[in-house]
Amino acid sequence: MNKKYLPMLVVLVLVLVVVLAFSLAVGGKDVKEEDSEPPGDFVESVGVLFEEDFKMIYVEGGTFTMGWTSPQGSPPPYTGPVKDVSVSGFYISETEVTQNLWQAVMGGEPIEGTAANLPKTMIDFYDVQEFFSRLYVLTGRVYRLATEAEWEFAAKGGKPGLAAGHHEYLFAGSNVEEEVAVFGGFRPEPVKSRQPNILGIYDMSGNVEEWVWNAWSSEHVGGTDPTGIDSPIHAQRTRRGGTYTGESFTRYAAARQIRSIDGSDPGLGFRIALSLDQASVPEGMVKPGGIRRPVIDERDIPNTYRDPRWVTGDDYVWNGDFMGFGGATMKVWESGEMVVRPHSSFDRTIAGQWYTVNNIALILVPSDGGDRITIPYIFMSPDMVVVNNDRTNVFMAPTGRYNKLPEEQLGRGAIARPVVPDLVTTGEIQAGVRLAAANHQLWDMDNIPAEARGQDPRLLDGPDQGWWMGFGAGGEHTYRKDFDPDGQFRFSVYTPGQWNNVLARGEWFTVNDLFLRVIGPDGRTNDYLYLVVDTNMYPLRHLSFQDYERGDSRLFSIYPNEQVIGHNYEIPTGDPVLMGDSTFRQPPPSPRECPGIPGKGTCGNTIHDCTCPVFCRICLSHDCSGH
Repeated sequence: MNKKYLPMLVVLVLVLVVVLAFSLAVGGKDVKEEDSEPPGDFVESVGVLFEEDFKMIYVEGGTFTMGWTSPQGSPPPYTGPVKDVSVSGFYISETEVTQNLWQAVMGGEPIEGTAANLPKTMIDFYDVQEFFSRLYVLTGRVYRLATEAEWEFAAKGGKPGLAAGHHEYLFAGSNVEEEVAVFGGFRPEPVKSRQPNILGIYDMSGNVEEWVWNAWSSEHVGGTDPTGIDSPIHAQRTRRGGTYTGESFTRYAAARQIRSIDGSDPGLGFRIALSLDQASVPEGMVKPGGIRRPVIDERDIPNTYRDPRWVTGDDYVWNGDFMGFGGATMKVWESGEMVVRPHSSFDRTIAGQWYTVNNIALILVPSDGGDRITIPYIFMSPDMVVVNNDRTNVFMAPTGRYNKLPEEQLGRGAIARPVVPDLVTTGEIQAGVRLAAANHQLWDMDNIPAEARGQDPRLLDGPDQGWWMGFGAGGEHTYRKDFDPDGQFRFSVYTPGQWNNVLARGEWFTVNDLFLRVIGPDGRTNDYLYLVVDTNMYPLRHLSFQDYERGDSRLFSIYPNEQVIGHNYEIPTGDPVLMGDSTFRQPPPSPRECPGIPGKGTCGNTIHDCTCPVFCRICLSHDCSGH
């Protein structure tokens, strides 16, 4: 070949290679070209035994004022505005999850008739995470709950709603409640029974309220893509949107209320969200597959005078608070020393020795001779405990939910083991003799003997009055308790615009002046921990063992009937609403069976640490453990 043509040939070959590579790249990047197009709504079809469709609405990201922005009405509690909250683009489902969509994803049979399109209710936060985990196995997309910021931005209409002034509407899509909200009846209605908002999203006001991701806080957290306060997973969560009952303000687009993480009821459902990349979750959120219902089996814990679950040793601490109040860091040693270091500068560090009573209360005996502090407790998980105390000021430490974590994570300086005079070993503790109070005997709490049972006279409320807890603590409910000297007990909840629900009634007894059991006419038990404190500020304080509100705290004072709102009379001895069962010293629930395709079995891929196989159409094309 003529050498003068050789450079030209080389250039020609290089050009052909570049052109061919470009052509292959163009021909092979259909997905990337689609991804480069503006996102839009889409419909997903899923199911195990049958398929059901749901539509996801694209919400363009933007910046808005989160909280109360309406010039009309009065702001609901806990809706103080926070400006310049930004959310990235995301998807949210057109409707709440329906009964049939739940059945399809969870492997059930289809529901016929209008009931198929009713919102799915009676599910707690953990049930929702299970649904999303299975939905991931079926689709490969990391569906999840919306954050509060995402939820409210979508409810107010996103960027189109902001431009049109809809962020000032009382309700999601209108100032006229009847146009957009299901309310005033005795049950939910099928989804899409009212008008959507400007984004085409239905029922964000009324019908059923909805779980969102955020742990409960009395104030909004702002910033970019906020996920709420830094909190343990197993903490109380937030509900939005209001339900078909209750006052109108609960259905405002800005309204928000607290909910126990393991609570469920006929007016609480949820809605699906999805990040723009369909694979990640906002920073600070945990993917659904990483959230497990905690397994607590208190029957395995030895009933000694020092509950071993409390021990932190030198390297760990208990740290927490109650909605910003009563916060502290606590360190507990197996040999008996304990330190409580409050977060507030108005409180003091307390050091001394500790013991526990029947694994229901911890007593701190200060070394300086100060008053003993009684701390009833309920473990929510091995690393999380709920407490209150009998200090005069109910918001003094320690109270609230406490998480066990390495001390170095706090960055506040190490708590040294104190020198405690006359330190008593666990084997030396005797009720009424050595360290423990006389009424702090250890009993068989699985079969409480007659000699352990009493009736704490401090609980008797007297005629024409009752123990009442008013509005506050994150919800619109009020509560009332009546203790009669004839051994009858009633406990009711009142919601404005509704009626009184009797949560518990029956004969009652107490153990150690700390534990309250109510035995209903059918033998059903309700179990609570309680304190009666010599103060005018919430003298009756309780923690619940009921499975729909395990660990929930209530604070009561005695009021004359005429001052009680909602249930201003002695609660009648009517039938109670069946609100779950006591979890006190009960075995954890058995794992639920996960169905496959009849005749085809399951595909081998699993969720929840390989404990729950489900049928998966795309099992071989993605790693089901990555959700």
